[in-house]
Amino acid sequence: MFVDVLTADEDLVDPHKAMTSHLLLGTGIRNDTCGHTHKSWFTYRGDELYLDIPDFDNCRKEIDKARKGPNSNENICGSCEGSGDGGYTPKTPTSAGRQLLIPNSYKNHVTGEVEYFGLKDRCERYFAFDEPAAPTGSEYGFDMIQADGKDGFSAAFANKAVRAVGAKSDINPTLRKKRLIQEGVPNDKIRKFGTNKEGDKIPDIVAHDMRASYCTQLARNDVRTAYAMTKTGHKLEETFYRYVNFARNELDKNKDKSMF
Repeated sequence: MFVDVLTADEDLVDPHKAMTSHLLLGTGIRNDTCGHTHKSWFTYRGDELYLDIPDFDNCRKEIDKARKGPNSNENICGSCEGSGDGGYTPKTPTSAGRQLLIPNSYKNHVTGEVEYFGLKDRCERYFAFDEPAAPTGSEYGFDMIQADGKDGFSAAFANKAVRAVGAKSDINPTLRKKRLIQEGVPNDKIRKFGTNKEGDKIPDIVAHDMRASYCTQLARNDVRTAYAMTKTGHKLEETFYRYVNFARNELDKNKDKSMF
């Protein structure tokens, strides 16, 4: 349902929020990595487009210096300042150096078909790639994903982005709540976001759910855990294995019917 929105009319969702949601879902990167993603991180290998996660990069976010404290470094964002490295670094050492394919198709395990995903097409429209393999021209030509007219974004913007897409999807907030409860989320921790300006109901989803979906999709596709973890950046196998179990225990209505 989420992908259906991302591959629909471009005018359905704000292009910056759509780009954020699409990149999070298609690569499984964490919020902070997505918020720091720069066009220079993308590389063509033949006709395929990859996102290369650096072990360090200068913080390129446009900082709202008016919000920085008197003892803060005004040239880097709060996340980079908190890391103590003077710039962007991934959350774990295993996250550095990942080479992530930017896919244009995916296996839809609901239909059983390989279907259009369109992340490569969106990235090529959004960023100003200047490599020979890049298509000529782009619709936008940004160096980084834009939030409030600035380069880069915060975790709060990422959550707003995925909820904007979720609101335009057929994700039912009530069924979403039941799924969260099933996964052990306390009832009082599940939030109600009401509707957007168009009256669409907003499900309780956050940016990190995109990473969980990416990991679950790898498990659905029977990717070996050790190899999958080179793409997800997980340090501990037991942390990743929850997605393997989730994929194994998913409801399969056709299998259920065949049992009777």
